[in-house]
Amino acid sequence: MTEPARVYNLSIDPDTGLAEAVAAVRSGACIVLPTDTVYGIGADAFDGAAVQGLLDAKERGRDMPHPC
Repeated sequence: MTEPARVYNLSIDPDTGLAEAVAAVRSGACIVLPTDTVYGIGADAFDGAAVQGLLDAKERGRDMPHPC
């Protein structure tokens, strides 16, 4: 079962938000990152299951990898 999403406003509580993001990535979860144009999805690139989770979230296969 997937854990429900949590949203943190880093301008209000940066320490908690960053600590939760680090914990999520370390546990193999994907995180959503705001950029200057769109939201991105991030995961630990050295964790095969996390990368597969990212590809699944983006509905991509290994034949259409995530651009770096």
